[in-house]
Amino acid sequence: MRQEIIEYLLPLNDEETEALGNALKVDRNLYMEGGRDVVRAEKILEKGRTVALRPHTRLVHFPLHSHSYVELIYVIEGKMVHYINNRKVEVKKNEILLLGEGVEHEIEKTGVGDIAMNVIIHPSFFSSLLSSSVSTFDSALQRFLLDTMKGKENSGYLHFFVEKEIPILNLMENLTWAYVRKEGQESQVYPLTLSLLFRHLLSATAEAEIEDREKSILRRSLSYIRDNYKNGSLEELALLVALSPSALSRKLKRETGKTWTELVQEKRMENAVWLLLNTKERVD
Repeated sequence: MRQEIIEYLLPLNDEETEALGNALKVDRNLYMEGGRDVVRAEKILEKGRTVALRPHTRLVHFPLHSHSYVELIYVIEGKMVHYINNRKVEVKKNEILLLGEGVEHEIEKTGVGDIAMNVIIHPSFFSSLLSSSVSTFDSALQRFLLDTMKGKENSGYLHFFVEKEIPILNLMENLTWAYVRKEGQESQVYPLTLSLLFRHLLSATAEAEIEDREKSILRRSLSYIRDNYKNGSLEELALLVALSPSALSRKLKRETGKTWTELVQEKRMENAVWLLLNTKERVD
């Protein structure tokens, strides 16, 4: 990354300076509307545009939230720590994190030297991209983007380790340079550069950590059973993962070999055994 870019992004911006005087809390009004913890595309994207860039706000802890858009995060210097569906994901220099629309995550407070660029992408951006090159997409990335294009919320993520992929690094530098220069052609430069970037990312998918919607649903289901085996219900879990109870029941049986009832009963038995061995509590 050009030194001029780093020198431009390193000083604290107005939002970060304001955060210092506000107990390092994120200003919800800048990103969200109402009581929902959903960052709205309309808050960031100018009308008629499908792509926007903005540096990640440092010195602030971002609590659990989701987006109404796809977000690509590129770490220029330092690192970032995300918690995605309760899983810690550390993104280091020259790595890319792609977050699906609707994914729930939180971000640890970063330091002054942790510089990252957020690329906000409206789902409609992927229509032309997929229609021209759908046959060349890796299945995981294709499914990820097709879900986005069809308006389905994708609760997964893709973490690309591209520190040795020179064409990808060059394209990210070009995107960031266009943001820094602000020459008035961002509406053309951003989408064109991003289209090239995604085509290169396809060949780098083998160097990515991928958690797609299917894996995410299973992990969230098992986590829910672990935390709610006493009073949880299949119907409540189905709402959380956006499936019908019958579809979720079939998925659990297919993936684990056990029914919902069997999984809950197994967790109850595990807890009862632990209580007998480690406490004097009565086990009902």
